[in-house]
Amino acid sequence: MKNKILSFLLVLSLLTTALAGCGKNKTGQAVLTPDSYRIYCINNGITKVAYEVKEVKADSVTDYIDLLFKELKADPSDVTLRKAIPDEVTIRDYSLENGELTVNFESNYQLITGIEEILRRTAIVKTLTQIDGVDYVAFTAGGQPLMDSAGLPIGFMESGDFIDNTGGETNYLQTVTITLYFANEDGNGLVTSRHQVEFDGTISLENLVVRQLIAGPLPEETGMQSAMPHGTIINKVTKKDGICYLDLNGMFLEDLPGVTDEVVIYSIVNSLAEISGISKVQFMVNGEVQKKYRENIPFDGLFERNLDLVN
Repeated sequence: MKNKILSFLLVLSLLTTALAGCGKNKTGQAVLTPDSYRIYCINNGITKVAYEVKEVKADSVTDYIDLLFKELKADPSDVTLRKAIPDEVTIRDYSLENGELTVNFESNYQLITGIEEILRRTAIVKTLTQIDGVDYVAFTAGGQPLMDSAGLPIGFMESGDFIDNTGGETNYLQTVTITLYFANEDGNGLVTSRHQVEFDGTISLENLVVRQLIAGPLPEETGMQSAMPHGTIINKVTKKDGICYLDLNGMFLEDLPGVTDEVVIYSIVNSLAEISGISKVQFMVNGEVQKKYRENIPFDGLFERNLDLVN
């Protein structure tokens, strides 16, 4: 009899443990296991993202990507939710390299606009970046990079770029005040400027800062000029362990008449160093670290804030 009781208790214990791994906790939230993934979707009101927890097992990173795409295109079990990838949107293919996943949609993705596009993009990126081996996600539509409302490439995105509004509705239009360093009138020093910028909250703050540097001073800001060569485009900007990794296109290496090379570099470095959590900047051009900047300045190391150039 004693042995039967012990056997019953052991089975009960194992059953309880198994249920806890795929059930809910005291707050009613799903308990995640090593094979659990949040499959993000949007609510019927198209005002916020939500998620359902699914068990997903695969043998490789690409298998996980395929399975999560399948889940993103499947109807949620909750009738108050909508799947992240609607039926009218087609995925052409995808490519993965060094943790960077590029999803190539057909041009019909461009039929989604406004807050709905932001929410669906949020759901897709937050779902896929749970995969070990997928750090960033970029979208193309009809073979062209996905552009934001300002007509600029959005580039690679990570989960932290998006506001977490799974618990309630959130206004994706955000207003932030940033500190920028522009070249002075003579091009041999830096001038500080404060800009209040409204953006849609789906790009990182460091991306926003570099975009503002490219755009240059406001019309009413006299005695300063942009220190970014004309045609400079952001390929990618990411942040990790206090370092901002900034990848620009080849136009960044073009000469900027009337502005010294140091001013060009530290206009960017000082502006990015104003962001909490960034202390150093690593530059790249078209994905590669350059040994020299315009053959004048060593360019393969990490750059820290330099206030000696500030007037």
